[in-house]
Amino acid sequence: MTDFQLAVALSLSAAFIFAVGAQLTRYGLRTVDPQSGALVSIAAATVLYWCVAPWQLSVAMFASSAVWLFVLVGMFRPAVSSTCAMIGTAILGPTVSTTLSSTAPFFGLAFGVAFLGESLTVPVTVGTLSIVIGVMALAKRDGKGEDTSWPLWALALPVLAAVIRVGAHLLTKVGMEEIPSAYFAGLVAYNASLTVAVTTFIFRKKSVLTLVRDPNVHWFIGAGVAFGIAVLLVNVALQFGPLSVVAPLVSLEAIFVLALGLTIFKEGRLTLRVVVAVTLVVAGAVAISAR
Repeated sequence: MTDFQLAVALSLSAAFIFAVGAQLTRYGLRTVDPQSGALVSIAAATVLYWCVAPWQLSVAMFASSAVWLFVLVGMFRPAVSSTCAMIGTAILGPTVSTTLSSTAPFFGLAFGVAFLGESLTVPVTVGTLSIVIGVMALAKRDGKGEDTSWPLWALALPVLAAVIRVGAHLLTKVGMEEIPSAYFAGLVAYNASLTVAVTTFIFRKKSVLTLVRDPNVHWFIGAGVAFGIAVLLVNVALQFGPLSVVAPLVSLEAIFVLALGLTIFKEGRLTLRVVVAVTLVVAGAVAISAR
């Protein structure tokens, strides 16, 4: 298997595991607020990373200046991005929220053009238009069905999460050029995120005992483990393949969320409009990756 094929396989695996985590959060959000859910999820992933520290962690890694890049990543992802994504999931449902999050390839392109001097091509233009049309299909309000219950501002939450994730991918890839350890990148980022999440939890004056006793908190523990594994797979994929390939493939999470919603989790918000929008956004992601 070539490096490129490995990057593709890892990216698709990460997309599927991210989708599982997104569906698990749906159940947890029945009684747990998104910020508290994000804290539990991040804590679970952090514990998972520390459990394998005896086999993966080298103290010498902390001497590199690249550590601060991973810390910067962790200040926003997953602490902020997960909170935005979970609030979006609570309001829009996992399929719609994840579909909007899959606009990440568009932002990857924008960052590439703005900072790396990449040029636009026909596939990129077509893919971008497809994504925009898909998002417009989700945002359109016709006064019928559950769509009318969506506040328009909520549509910005998963998009913001996508922007943060792409920025995190870029910084992580740069940092791993100095410290080539996908595990260490995830460990440092998750510890930084946990610090942010705990600080926010304390500021909100929430009760830890009440959170622990919530009957649905275990869904976030499962989601955290899933997200932690998926992030590790993405980091490894970034070591073997370009961001322009990894980001679009990870965005296919939307298709896996849709499939899981139809077959296992029985998501009730699925409509023809959502199916069309998912198809358009994912097609746009594929077209962008074809550049």
